[in-house]
Amino acid sequence: SNNQLLTDDGDGTVTSEANLTWDGDDLSITSVTTNKPKLQIKSTTNDARGGILSFVNNRGAAGVDGDYLGTLQFWGGNTAQEETQFAMIQGQISEADDTDEAGKMILSVATSNGTTSSTLPGLTLEGEHNTQEIDATIGYGTGSTTTLAGTLTMGSTATLNNTGEIQV
Repeated sequence: SNNQLLTDDGDGTVTSEANLTWDGDDLSITSVTTNKPKLQIKSTTNDARGGILSFVNNRGAAGVDGDYLGTLQFWGGNTAQEETQFAMIQGQISEADDTDEAGKMILSVATSNGTTSSTLPGLTLEGEHNTQEIDATIGYGTGSTTTLAGTLTMGSTATLNNTGEIQV
């Protein structure tokens, strides 16, 4: 069939894989088995490093602040059997200046106002340029709740313990 990939069965026989297709832009792996399909990146080198999944945005010109570098999207069916995006992880250029680069990581989840769903950022980590600091934004909207387990530490000082008491 169209776009199916061919595999060698090890004996010189070639098989057309119906569940593995490539249309020139999109690679699709399909399975009807629980917990499948699985994409595994496996390193068997005897060292402390693991495999790498690398997203590269090479626009053929200089990178620009705000460029998205890669996105992982998580989709599932809602109760109307509509494919809905429930979560997303994105990498972005915060600052593209040569020798002063900074990045941004955005973790988003679906939220609803009762009639419309949107995927909004719940955790944003942004590297600062010139300071080697990372800013973190947690939650979305003034009604958001942030729950921390354990003790909140600011700098090297425990500020709040796990019962919410201020530590001095």
